Amino acid sequence: MREPASITTSLIAAFTGAIALTVVLAATGGTHRPGVDLVAYAALAAATGAWGRVPAIPLTSVMYWLFYAGFLVGRHGTVQWHGAIDGWRLAMIAAAGLGAAFVAWIWRLVNPTPVAGLRVPDSPAELFDPDLPAAPVPHRG
Repeated sequence: MREPASITTSLIAAFTGAIALTVVLAATGGTHRPGVDLVAYAALAAATGAWGRVPAIPLTSVMYWLFYAGFLVGRHGTVQWHGAIDGWRLAMIAAAGLGAAFVAWIWRLVNPTPVAGLRVPDSPAELFDPDLPAAPVPHRG
């Protein structure tokens, strides 16, 4: 069964994704569409939740909310609590991550082999392990 990424890898990927998403949304006028921005961060949280480990989801959710509230709602990197609406925003981001993690967990239980027979290495060290058999070359006929 394919294991999810480590917590450290999840956090690094989430931080990198949050920076990239914030830059893209801010460059495309995202500060004027907070609802669309929130959906984009929820989608990023879902991708991180499906790929990473469950203990990383609360950390990544708070990080996504900080980027969202600080750079798109606050516009100047200042984070302010706007009352219950920010609680709902944070809950939406966290729910997207947890929901995707649950779906990925069910998928891993039902499908223990990777899609299309491809083997994804469990660690980067396996990429350079000479003892692993070579991947079969598809026959072109």
